[in-house]
Amino acid sequence: MTFSLSSLAVVAALAGPALANFNLQPKNYGHKRHNFLPSNIVSMQYGGADTSYVNVSLSTTHPAIMLEELSTVSSVDCDDYSVSVAFNNSAAFKEATDEWKLTKDGLLFITNHLGDCDVELERGFFLADSIASDNKTLTIVAKTTKQQINDTATDIEIHFKGLPQTKVTPATLTSNCTADVASRTKRQIVATPSLTIAHSVSLPPTVLFSEAPLTLTADKATISASATLSGTIRYSILTFTLKEFTVDFDTSLSTELGLDLVLTGAYNATPKYSAPALEYDVISVPGILTIGPELLFDVGVAVAVDAALAATAKVGASITDGNVHIDVLNQGLTTTSGWVPEFTHSVNISENAHASIDPFVDVTVGIACKILDGLLDLSVALEAQPRFNNEFILAATQSESGNATSTAITTGGGSGSCANGVEVVSDFQFSLIAIVTQFWSDTIYSVNVPVANECYNF
Repeated sequence: MTFSLSSLAVVAALAGPALANFNLQPKNYGHKRHNFLPSNIVSMQYGGADTSYVNVSLSTTHPAIMLEELSTVSSVDCDDYSVSVAFNNSAAFKEATDEWKLTKDGLLFITNHLGDCDVELERGFFLADSIASDNKTLTIVAKTTKQQINDTATDIEIHFKGLPQTKVTPATLTSNCTADVASRTKRQIVATPSLTIAHSVSLPPTVLFSEAPLTLTADKATISASATLSGTIRYSILTFTLKEFTVDFDTSLSTELGLDLVLTGAYNATPKYSAPALEYDVISVPGILTIGPELLFDVGVAVAVDAALAATAKVGASITDGNVHIDVLNQGLTTTSGWVPEFTHSVNISENAHASIDPFVDVTVGIACKILDGLLDLSVALEAQPRFNNEFILAATQSESGNATSTAITTGGGSGSCANGVEVVSDFQFSLIAIVTQFWSDTIYSVNVPVANECYNF
């Protein structure tokens, strides 16, 4: 006799609080008077010509000038001890000479690979000791000492958001400035392809586990997942203190499994197959930020049986819009929204036996972040666990004559009795686990959806 349970396209509405998003907007720089004014707050953007993907704000110890913001700068030249800035009109030159005065706080020039003042993929920081001007050539020359970010900033704030998933060559990724400035700068993100990570795993018929008394075979195993990542990092360079770290995951996933189990005796264990880790290309803003995305898949089944039997399980689950906001320092501010699963489900066993057969999938998406060449090193991950729990309860022994007693059947998770037969209890369980290295790991969302409670009489 074969006992089976099937449930098709059961939808569980799992509602959560609204999710805060941290989106970076592109900014245009132009010839405005305030751009000539030194400031102790500077903002540096990295990304495509039309969209900023990473924004870095620095609180500097010295008033700073972002030379790339000035559309009237015609050239910038550097040597080991000086920075020379030439202007394309006398009005801009005069404005710069009026505003760029050395004080006791000094003056910091930030270059963007004009005149080879810095490494191609990095901005340069130069602290001025003295400043001279030449009215004939419309040039300002500062005697300078090259600095590192750690030496010139007290605090750093980084915002990042998902890059486009399509392949982008490094040459197309430039700083987000006005068109004339962008055309002569080489600021790039070293990145392929994105902070939107996606992958599908499809296994052919494969023996996932074989160790007496169990042989576990996947007739079909297809897992697809994608996640767009964004977040904010605030860090005090002066005190080596992390002030804020939040990450937003916008996620979709789908799974479809067909598993065959053959048991030659009693068994109680949880065999699991782990697909090779999918490590995506590192996204780097050299010297400032490095992000390494990762995507992991596990397939398994928790099995507890008291006799030899064969079983098949065909399950599937999909979630099209799941969002999680993880607050590393304030766990209580971590929120979820979406996560409305649709699932299909059937499990069959071949014998009259007490058995528990619970297939599951684990999908983990995460990122490892380093800032300032490893001054801060931290990883954040989100683990989604759809699981199908199936309990086959042998209520009585089949009589030799095959006569059956009366049976009560209840579906949809209600209560019922099974006087002489096999009771099958099934539910769909879904959990979200947030993992923050060095800080905490916790289940941030879970739900259990009763699917059926049925009795098959002898």
